[in-house]
Amino acid sequence: MSKKYDEVMDRISLSDESRERIMNNIKKFGDDSNIIRFTNWKKYTAIAAALAVVVVGGSVIYMQSNVSKQMDGSTYLLDSAYESATEEAAEPDVAGGTKGAPSNDGAFKTEEATEGEYDISTTIANPIVEYNSLKELCDAAGFEIKELDNLPFKITSTSYTLIAGETAQIIYYGEGDNEICYRKALGSEDISGDYNTYNYQDTLEVNGNTITLKGTEANLFNLALWQDSTYTYSLYVTPNCSRDVYENMISSIVE
Repeated sequence: MSKKYDEVMDRISLSDESRERIMNNIKKFGDDSNIIRFTNWKKYTAIAAALAVVVVGGSVIYMQSNVSKQMDGSTYLLDSAYESATEEAAEPDVAGGTKGAPSNDGAFKTEEATEGEYDISTTIANPIVEYNSLKELCDAAGFEIKELDNLPFKITSTSYTLIAGETAQIIYYGEGDNEICYRKALGSEDISGDYNTYNYQDTLEVNGNTITLKGTEANLFNLALWQDSTYTYSLYVTPNCSRDVYENMISSIVE
């Protein structure tokens, strides 16, 4: 992205009239009444990334909205990133706070503003949190999830993660592309995250639980889904496996 940005900036030219107008706006902006104070530098790094600073003839200018730029013979209108991040964010809403400006993911979180000061912070959250052990995962999820047994291939590594604070996930990695993804969460919905269309479907009974098997080949399955009175489960295996393999694995965790 940085390389493309530099290539675009290298081809931007300004007329004398446009340059003078922009410089006048910068001088006006220098008034203390227009300054937005950030109380925590970590919170506005995303805002700084949105500001484009262009050096023309040794002078530093800020891009302003509705300034026409000439690029490859065509006119492009560059909207002001600074205006989007400050004027919109600084405008009070009906609740007395401040309106949000777009961040990297299109969402911007603003904290309550004090008089004469706007404190802006972005919301950046990773929905997947990894833990070092099964116990740590269970503690974070708030429920128990058991390790699978009777696995169809040798395991080389295992990861323990919690998705969106709700879905506990254990992934067993083997040689090559061999992989088993086991998930558990409260509720009854499909939590597999697998939305492929499978041509073959079957069921099996394991300790009173009805297991739905799905696959692309007859008698070989990629996905198993089931629920009990409290939790929903999914088990995805690569490569696809037989009914017996699924039954052996699931019987090790279903009572």
